Amino acid sequence: MKKPDKKNKRDFLVVDMKGLRAQYVDYCKKRGLKPGPTIRESISKQLSKESVTESDRAIIPKPDKSRHGLFIRLTNSEHDTLNSEAAKYNLSVNQYIIRLCRYHLTKKPQFSSSEIDALAESNIQLLALGRNLNQIARALNAEDPDEHRPTVKEIKNLSDKIYQHTHEVSNLIRANLERWKIE
Repeated sequence: MKKPDKKNKRDFLVVDMKGLRAQYVDYCKKRGLKPGPTIRESISKQLSKESVTESDRAIIPKPDKSRHGLFIRLTNSEHDTLNSEAAKYNLSVNQYIIRLCRYHLTKKPQFSSSEIDALAESNIQLLALGRNLNQIARALNAEDPDEHRPTVKEIKNLSDKIYQHTHEVSNLIRANLERWKIE
């Protein structure tokens, strides 16, 4: 492999166009563009879009105890509206604003107290169903295998899905109750 000329530090990317090259060259020609610079510009635009996208941000499951105060000035109508919106969810204005900010930053749901209670109750019920399924599976293992019944594998798959769901819901609840670090 040839070493690049130190005076001319060019950086190449070879891409298989999968049959699109002729179409792309035609596209550029019709618009009076050159293919190389157009691709570079497209890549540059893509890279310069929001430096962090919603999929890049992560909530790190490690409590972040650091706090910074923020003072904002609102009009009377903005303040009244914030108060009434926060009251709808049984939150203080401060809690409401924090949840709005966290949702905007992470694109992850931020739940009210009643929603968290409902999710917790849902998890309790699903876990009870999972336990019942395990009992059924054990009973099926002990009975006549020729009789038509759900298979242990089907029940195990359902049980696994219930466990996965309850785990995800638990993480959502925990992320709403604890102020975790966002990266």
